[in-house]
Amino acid sequence: MESKYSALPKVDQVSLVNDANAALHATVIDLASDKTAVTVMVGTAIGCGLMLNGKVFRGARGWAGELGYWPVQASGSQWERLDDIAGGRYMANRLNVDANQLALLSQQGHLAALEVIAEGGRALGGIINLLNPHRLSVGGGTLKLVGYWAEAQTQIEASAIPSMLKKCEIRTVHELEDLVAMGAAQIALTAPR
Repeated sequence: MESKYSALPKVDQVSLVNDANAALHATVIDLASDKTAVTVMVGTAIGCGLMLNGKVFRGARGWAGELGYWPVQASGSQWERLDDIAGGRYMANRLNVDANQLALLSQQGHLAALEVIAEGGRALGGIINLLNPHRLSVGGGTLKLVGYWAEAQTQIEASAIPSMLKKCEIRTVHELEDLVAMGAAQIALTAPR
């Protein structure tokens, strides 16, 4: 019996990739193969794709890049995960609102929202010393929150070891949907067959 799927081409291999690793591939197209790059995606939570000397680093079990689990010290001297302080959903939860409401509050100049966002940006800003890349690309919807990226940049400049910062190209990526799709397509096209 022939099904409606009989006309579809056969697929030899299926791969699964997260947004941070897909975005990594799209942000390193023009980077020399001996370089180190990090692409951080800041949305609901925080993840990153890592390229070390031109090779994607996945870690021992394939989970490398779970940056949101990195412990950071929050205001009040307690330790929390980076996600809890700098991830979009978690910042919104701290104010008992959703992500859209958080964005609206920040645009309206709501002081509590702006402080939560600023704290999140500062927490994200410590990543240069941890990763020491040639290129740091940062993207995701949370960067659109008023003051978030400005605070992250200020913290990067304040806390980075100067020689690391000098050798690191920092850029934001805003064409998020296309970026992730382009990276996923690159992975599919270059996968061994």
